[in-house]
Amino acid sequence: MGSRGGCPRGRVVQCLPVPGRRGRPRCQSPEGGPRKFVSENFTVLHLRASNFVGGPENQILRYAECERSGPISTLIGTFVGLGEGTEFLEAAKRRGLETLALPAGPLGDLRAVWALTRFLGERGVALLSTHGYRADIIGTLAGRLSGVPVVPFLRGWTREDAKVRFYEALGRAFLPLASRVVCLSNRQAERLAGRRFLGAKIRVVVNAVETSWVDGRDRALARQELCRRYGLREDSALVVTAGRLSPEKGTLHFVRAAPQVRKLFTAARFIVFGDGPLRAELEGVARTACPNGEILFAGHVEDFRRLLPGADVLVNASLSEEMPNAVLEAMAAGVPVIATDVGGVAEIAGNHSLILIPTSNPAAIADAVSVLLSDSASAKEQGRAGQQRVREAFSTDRQRAALHALYEELIPGLAGSPKALSPVEGWERLRVPGGSQEKDERETVSALRNTRQLPFISVVVPVRNEEAHLGVVLEDLLRQDYPRHRYEILVVDGGSTDRTAAVIDRHALRSPERVRALPNSHRWSSAGRNVGVRGSRGEIVVFVDGHCRIPSRTLLADTARLFEETGADALARPQPLTMSGNTPFQEVVAHVRATALGHGQGSTIYASDREGFVNPTSSGASYRRSVFGRVGTYDESFDACEDVEFNFRVWKGGLRSFFSPELAVYYQPRASLRKLFAQLVRYGRGRFALVRKHRDALSFSQLVPAGFVAWLVAGGLGAIQSFILREALLATVVIYMALVLGFSAVLGIRHGWRHFFVAPCVFVTIHVALGTGAWLEFGSGFLKMFRGSKPSHPRAPDQTEAGPIPLSATPDASSRLEESPVRVTRDGS
Repeated sequence: MGSRGGCPRGRVVQCLPVPGRRGRPRCQSPEGGPRKFVSENFTVLHLRASNFVGGPENQILRYAECERSGPISTLIGTFVGLGEGTEFLEAAKRRGLETLALPAGPLGDLRAVWALTRFLGERGVALLSTHGYRADIIGTLAGRLSGVPVVPFLRGWTREDAKVRFYEALGRAFLPLASRVVCLSNRQAERLAGRRFLGAKIRVVVNAVETSWVDGRDRALARQELCRRYGLREDSALVVTAGRLSPEKGTLHFVRAAPQVRKLFTAARFIVFGDGPLRAELEGVARTACPNGEILFAGHVEDFRRLLPGADVLVNASLSEEMPNAVLEAMAAGVPVIATDVGGVAEIAGNHSLILIPTSNPAAIADAVSVLLSDSASAKEQGRAGQQRVREAFSTDRQRAALHALYEELIPGLAGSPKALSPVEGWERLRVPGGSQEKDERETVSALRNTRQLPFISVVVPVRNEEAHLGVVLEDLLRQDYPRHRYEILVVDGGSTDRTAAVIDRHALRSPERVRALPNSHRWSSAGRNVGVRGSRGEIVVFVDGHCRIPSRTLLADTARLFEETGADALARPQPLTMSGNTPFQEVVAHVRATALGHGQGSTIYASDREGFVNPTSSGASYRRSVFGRVGTYDESFDACEDVEFNFRVWKGGLRSFFSPELAVYYQPRASLRKLFAQLVRYGRGRFALVRKHRDALSFSQLVPAGFVAWLVAGGLGAIQSFILREALLATVVIYMALVLGFSAVLGIRHGWRHFFVAPCVFVTIHVALGTGAWLEFGSGFLKMFRGSKPSHPRAPDQTEAGPIPLSATPDASSRLEESPVRVTRDGS
C-alpha cells in the first residue's frame, strides 16, 4: 500500500484485461507491448459500473482531468460485457485517460474480484475509489485481499426494483469495511454520522461543475438550436428536465404538471432529456396529458450542456437524489431551477438561488414554473444568483481540494502522515459554504419564528425506576434550541422505588417553568402516556422514554418544522440501539435487532436512510393534539406495545405520518441474554394482545416466533414416539440454524469476529422469547375468558375520575405556568 506508479503525462494508455497466465489482466500500451511502469506518481483508480455517460460518470472523468499536472495519476475502471461499460471507456479514452476493463456477466463478478485484486498489486495502485453498489462490493473485497485502501463514494440509492434494492443493501453492508466513506452532501453525512462504524470514516466531496460566462448571444444560439432540432417556435416557453427515466427521478410528476402549466401559458413546451426503463410508460402518460405533442422526449443527448442555456426553466423532480448534476449544470448556465427538496439540494440552493418544492407534487411544479414564466425579471435574477452560487461553492478547484484532503489521509508519502480525525472533523472541514448544519439549526427556529408563532410542545416522559438514565434525558431536553417558554417536560412517574423522584425534583427546581412531575398510580407506561397527555398544554405532544439519548439539540425545532412543512398528523422517527457506551455484547444485540431476521420486515424503527410518509405502527412518537380526539387514547390494558397499538389506530384512521431520520433518538439494548429474554417476552405478549384486538394487524413476522416455539415443543414431544416427526424436527432446526449462522456471518464480516459467536445466541433468544410471550398472553387470555372476565387489565381506580383529554391546547394559561412542580412520593401519590 502506498507504492508508486503512473504513466508519462500526455500519453494515452489503456489497461485492459488481456488473457495471460491465469487470465489476469495485463496493462498494455497503445503499441501493444507490455506496459512499462514508472514511479513518479501515485495511482488512484476510480471504478464504476456504467451503461452510459451520465452525471456520475462526468464527475469521475472530471476528477481525473483535474489531476493532469499533479502527483496523482488517475485510472478509470468499469465492467465490460453485454453492451455495458463501452461508452464510459470511450469517453475516458477521448480525454487521454488510462482505462481498466473488468469482466461483467453472470460469472463476471467473481472473475472481476480476482482480476482486480491482481491488478491492484501489480499496478501499484495507492487508492481505490468505488462508485455504485457493484463497484463497492467488488472493490471492497479486492481492496481487502490486496491491502489497498478503498473509498466508496455514496451517490445515492435508487431502489428502483427488488433486485436493485437487494444489491444496494448488500453494498451498504460492505461500507464498514471501507477505509473512508465519501458523501456528496453535508445532509447525507449527518444522516450517516450516527452509525457507530461509519461516523469516523465519513468525508464530504461535493459534485462540481465547470463554470463559464454565458451571455445573451450564447443563449440565443442555444435556443435557436433547441427549437430547430425539436421543431419548436422560438417564442415558445421551454421547460426542460434531464435525467435517467427511472422511478426515483420523479419524471412522471413533471409530465403531469405540464397540462396545468399550459392552462396559463399555451406557448409552453416541455422537453425530457434522458433515457431509461420508464420511457415508454412516460410517453404514454404524456400523450394523454398533452395529446398535441407539447411534451417531447429527446433521449440521451451528448451536447445537452451546449443546449441548456436556451431553456427558460429546468425542473428536477427527483424523489431521491443527493447532488443532482443537472441542477448544477443549469445553474452554471444561468437557467432558473426548480428542484425537489431531497438529499443535498437545499445545500445547492444556498440563499434562495433556486426554488425548492416538495416531492411527488405536480401542482407545486406547475405553480413554480408559472411563477418563473410570468416574471422574466425574477427568473433572470434567479439565474444570475445560481451562477454565482455554483462559482462559490461547487467549483472544480474546491472539489479538487476536497479530493486531495482525502487522498492525503490515505496515501502515505503524498503529503506527510495523516492525522487522526474525529467523526465531526472528518467531514466538517469539507463542508459546502453556506450549507453548515449549525447555520441550518439556527435558521430552523428563526424561519418558523418569522412566519408564525412557534407551536407549544409538550414532551411526555413516562418512567418507572429510571434513576440511572433519566437525568441525562432531562439534560438533553433542557438543552434544546427551542424557546424555553414554548415547551414543557412532563415526567410521569409510575411509582418508582429507586431515586427517580429525586432526579425529577432536582430538575424541576432548576427549571420549574419547564419541568413538571405527574403521578401514574396505574404504573404501566400506557397509563402514564395518557396521564401525560391529559396534563399537557401543547399543540404538539412528543413522547420520549426515560432511558434514551437525544443526539440533536434541534429535536423540538425539527419537530415543529416538519409538522409545518409536511402537514402530517404524526411524526415517526428511527430509534437505533447504537447508543454510545454500549458494551461489546450490546453492540451485537444492536446489530442483530437491525436485521430482517432480528426484527422483521416492514418496520421503520431502525431505518436511518429513508424519509417520507409511512405506516407509523412501529415508529410513531409525536402527534398533533387533535390526533387523540380522532383515534382515542392509549389502551391501558397493554403492558407493552401500547404505542404500536395506538399507532396502528392512527394508520387505520387514515391519518398521515411522516418519517424523518432528523428526529432519531438512541437507545441501549439489554445488557445480558437473561434481560433481553425478559424484555422480548413482554414484547411477545404485547404483539399477541395487538392481534387479539386488531385481527388485521396480524403479519407473517408475528406468526413465525409463536409457530416456531409451538413446533419445538410439540415436535419435541412427538419425536419421542415418531421417527417422521423426529426427522422433521431435525430438518427444521438445521434450516433455522443455517439461516441464523448465515446472518451471523454477514454481521461478523461487517462488524467484527465477536458477532460470529454471540449473534447466534442473540437470534435464538429473540425468537424463543417472542414466541414464548405470545403463548403466555394466549394462555392468560384463555384463562380470563374461562373465568368469565375479559382478557384485559382492569382500569386503574383514578381513571374514571380523570376525565377526557382536552383537545385544545392551552399553552398561554398563566395560571398553569405559575404552578409549582408536583412532587412524586415513593407510593406514587
